[in-house]
Amino acid sequence: MPGRLRAISKLVPYFTTTAVACLIVLAVWGLVDLLMAPKDTVVIQVVPLGDDGQIRVQVDGAVERPGVYLLPPGSTEADAIAAAGGFVEEQPAGGDLARQLADGDLVRVGAESAEIEVKAGPVDINTAGAAELETLPGIGPVLAGRVIEYRERHGPFKSPRDLAAVSGISERMVSELEGMITAGTR
Repeated sequence: MPGRLRAISKLVPYFTTTAVACLIVLAVWGLVDLLMAPKDTVVIQVVPLGDDGQIRVQVDGAVERPGVYLLPPGSTEADAIAAAGGFVEEQPAGGDLARQLADGDLVRVGAESAEIEVKAGPVDINTAGAAELETLPGIGPVLAGRVIEYRERHGPFKSPRDLAAVSGISERMVSELEGMITAGTR
């Protein structure tokens, strides 16, 4: 028995060295894979809001939680602001809080101007600036910049469906934006 233990004890350093070498190879492989991953990948998930008779209203500006909200038909500006968590500070002067909203309306509560601005209707992708494009669900500063850059390089969009030619915007996303965008001419 002691002879076998002596033989095994002579092999232990070789097994240990092999195990350490394997771990080093796996660590280097993982590091190379991590470093080779694309850096400019943007993942955008557009969640359908549903079509159960509710209206979609974008609330921006000096509210607690700016965003797109589903509200029942007949909702007012006050309802939209309440859905967005209310005013950040005190209620700005001006605005028509009793005005009834329609699908696609934008309620912008101004922090500095102390006014409430409402823009109804779709966003014209041929004339909208970055700020207006960013009011669309799923469009942030990066995609808004790409839309404007594409428009400047290739000319005006002929239809809203042409928006899918912009890097980072899929056909599905364009479908989700249907009714919220238009491609009027310049």
